Amino acid sequence: MYNIVWPHLTKYRAIYLGYCNVAHFFALRYHIQVILNYKRKSTAGLSNDFSVLNVAGFSCYATYTCCFFWSKEIQDEYRQRNGAESEITVQSNDVAFAVHALVLCAVQVGQIILYGGLRAQPLSKPVQLGLVSSGVLVAVYAALIVWRVGPGKGLLWLDFLYLLSFVKVAISVTKYIPQVILNIRRKSTVGWNIWNIILDFTGGCLSIVQLIGDSADLSDWSGIAGNPVSIACI
Repeated sequence: MYNIVWPHLTKYRAIYLGYCNVAHFFALRYHIQVILNYKRKSTAGLSNDFSVLNVAGFSCYATYTCCFFWSKEIQDEYRQRNGAESEITVQSNDVAFAVHALVLCAVQVGQIILYGGLRAQPLSKPVQLGLVSSGVLVAVYAALIVWRVGPGKGLLWLDFLYLLSFVKVAISVTKYIPQVILNIRRKSTVGWNIWNIILDFTGGCLSIVQLIGDSADLSDWSGIAGNPVSIACI
């Protein structure tokens, strides 16, 4: 249960922190890069690997947050594993951020295609291999769930979402490497929005503070272990 002394403060603190996070990402981070690409009519300086990895990562994150927020089956599986009183820490702002970020990242990839960026800078072999491997792993795991293969009654969709979260974590850890390599090779950051880094860090910090605050107010620290993908937002 929420803190009984200042329940309204607890509620609005979570809302405030959550939507400050959303505002950082929505109003600034991805929009600035899209606008920059549009004004230049070019995506030169923006790593195609980085952009495509973003789409893959946020596809995983959007699926994860939407299922946790709306799916009763997932919520029931979560509480069966973590206790009937366990609260799910995925909030509406998490869903809004994930879906909107996915759309904006897809727009960036669309701009890359429109402005001929793929011809000038094809996807690297490591990124292609990573995406194909992750896709095969996710597809096989989903098939095993559908076919009820595994211990007991089979694998759970909850674990499938955790698999998606680990894919998102792996992408978050590595996605900036292609951009750094591109900047070094060009000896320039022209075409790359530096606010990507600044707002990624500040928004990630807000996400972590919100997650810790929610878990503390609920006196339920399983919310952190049960929502590992949020840690990767920093």
